Amino acid sequence: MDNLPEGPHKKKTAPSQNTQSLRLRALELENEALKSQIGELMYEKIELTDAITDYKQSTSWRITAPIRALRRALFRLTGTPTDKTYLRTSGVIHRLGGPSLRYELRPVKDLIHDATGSWIATGADPQLEVHLIGGTLRRGWYKLILEAAKPVVARQLSPEWHLTQGSAGIESGQGVLTRDGLVFSAVFFSDRDIVGLRINPCFFRGKIGSFGVNVSRSNRFGAYAYFRLHQKRLHNLEDERADEVTLGGRGVPSSADLSSALIRLGDQPGYANFLSADANYEQWITAHERRTGKSELLTRLRALPQKPTISIILPVYNTPVKQLRACIESVQRQSYPYWELCIADDASTNPEVAEILRGYAAMEPRVKVTYREENGHISAASNSALQLASGDYIGLLDHDDELAPDALLSIASAINKKPDVKLIYSDEDKIDRTGRRREPHFKSDWNPDLL
Repeated sequence: MDNLPEGPHKKKTAPSQNTQSLRLRALELENEALKSQIGELMYEKIELTDAITDYKQSTSWRITAPIRALRRALFRLTGTPTDKTYLRTSGVIHRLGGPSLRYELRPVKDLIHDATGSWIATGADPQLEVHLIGGTLRRGWYKLILEAAKPVVARQLSPEWHLTQGSAGIESGQGVLTRDGLVFSAVFFSDRDIVGLRINPCFFRGKIGSFGVNVSRSNRFGAYAYFRLHQKRLHNLEDERADEVTLGGRGVPSSADLSSALIRLGDQPGYANFLSADANYEQWITAHERRTGKSELLTRLRALPQKPTISIILPVYNTPVKQLRACIESVQRQSYPYWELCIADDASTNPEVAEILRGYAAMEPRVKVTYREENGHISAASNSALQLASGDYIGLLDHDDELAPDALLSIASAINKKPDVKLIYSDEDKIDRTGRRREPHFKSDWNPDLL
């Protein structure tokens, strides 16, 4: 970092031939990882292309061609609905081979709809009926959408759906609606005629706000696309739950198998709550976070009476290459230059890990690495990394985490304000595979009861 005061661990060395070789090897490994990811995406594309081709060659596709043409003609004549779902308290479900069926929303328990269009829960178990007028829904696939008018409304909702099937009128199906921004949705299959559909929008007493509901026909192929989309989203969040629900074979699965997979996916703990980034948090990031400029950084550094060296302890074991690089480079990008990164490789079985660590240690004198001969798990590995530390303060970092660019500068500023401080902790959030930040955890002031 140019024009910064030299820290106790800041040295300039000319790159050796060995260093250049390690850099080249690191680039080769990164290239191989990118090729592997491209291969996976190409395989997914082939799978979906095969499924579409099989569908278009099927007898049902050819037989229903006139119906699709008629539907397109009707849309050209009448236009498509333009009103927002959150304004709807009634609607129409179009049924193939039969007349359309109207429905309207009716509060049945602990719920009222006031004159302003807001829903208010009068008890802890509000229930809303999608009342079918003059008929039942035939067996098959359906898509249910609940749309909130505003983000503040969406954050209060945790909707569930319940089906009543057959002439006996017994509830025999249920699930959760997953959130994507203001929209909550579910796709489900009923093997019998549906005589009733109920929604539990939340589980608290008080004003909820405005929302509306839309019910429409779907099919096996739409349900399969829905399943793949939500499974991919969990995967992007690096959520191992995405790998717990799979569909074997190629092509589009049967309705029974697909319905079962959707139910299992919905049963994963917290599944409905972690699919949507919060637009308000993104606005908060824009309003409150900015990278410190060079002149401002120099001013802040010169103003610090103390410039303590912070030793970052990093235990590593078989970390995925992409995450490991992101973690280490987040430390290298720190605006505060007085740090050292103490890494302990806990006998990783993946040889790429050691190669990458050697490369970073060769390029950056502030990166120190020790290689354990036996796997001792996180506590032992952390203690091994601690033995490398020579700084004034110790910081802990997981091998799949990243530091914000000014994180250590904020820590150093806090130390200068309270030199006798014993423990410093920070807010945190999560980053998904697409790079979006979500699920912020804004921690309170010091409170031993909340530790």
